[in-house]
Amino acid sequence: MIGYQAFYACASLTQMALPNSLTSIGNRAFYDCIKLNNITFKGTAEQWAAVVKGTYWNYNVPASAVICTNGRVQIL
Repeated sequence: MIGYQAFYACASLTQMALPNSLTSIGNRAFYDCIKLNNITFKGTAEQWAAVVKGTYWNYNVPASAVICTNGRVQIL
């Protein structure tokens, strides 16, 4: 689990590798991480889809996709 506002406005964060054991991402976890261009998930796209994502978890993050072991998943 990544908690509420865990990396909120972390302007120096450029990449994040998430374990396949991840079950949830809290509200605003990566909110305003304006340099976060690369998000990797060490599981499949299907596992990524099962991760519960809180409100605005990726607001104002430039990364447009999560790279999974079996492909890319577009994020909004």
